[in-house]
Amino acid sequence: MLLLAVIAAVVSYSHMFELAQRHGEPQWRAALFPLSVDGMIVASSMALLTDARHGRRGGALPWTLLVLGARPVSRPTSRSPIPPCGRG
Repeated sequence: MLLLAVIAAVVSYSHMFELAQRHGEPQWRAALFPLSVDGMIVASSMALLTDARHGRRGGALPWTLLVLGARPVSRPTSRSPIPPCGRG
């Protein structure tokens, strides 16, 4: 399971890094973009997991951040005119 998580993290990071570069971001911002998106997903997921373990419903903020964080990850690959990374 850990290996799968590492592979997913590497693929996610490289895809978002290339996407940011193709949209004209400087290299330093393109390098930080995937960390901010994935970091938001991890933080909101951990907040929801903690709430669930303590028998509480997750709040609106973690759910909103999770949905907003996951949106850029799925949208560019399905509807963007930019070809998927590695095929351009």
